[in-house]
Amino acid sequence: MLCIDYMPHLSAEQNIKEVFSEFWTKEKIEAIKQLCATEGMDREAVLQMLDTYQFTGKEPLRETVFAALDNKPKLLERKNVFERIVDKLLSIVRTFDDSMGDI
Repeated sequence: MLCIDYMPHLSAEQNIKEVFSEFWTKEKIEAIKQLCATEGMDREAVLQMLDTYQFTGKEPLRETVFAALDNKPKLLERKNVFERIVDKLLSIVRTFDDSMGDI
């Protein structure tokens, strides 16, 4: 659950849409950093996968996901690792892009 605890401190001159958009962008960046840290992934590769998914609507290929990993999973672990990472990538898109609509 995300917490917007600084919103009550807005001044009258600030535009709430701009402030929220800035907050949401920071939260998305943090979610991507978290994914990269927990899964041992290259940040640029993750950003490229997210951009490609948003442009094409197609999930990343197994080879693309595995190429982004610092340590390649063992053969028997690959299916679970791939599915877990794709789920996390799609969760980022659903949370920070799909759910927002036009703010």
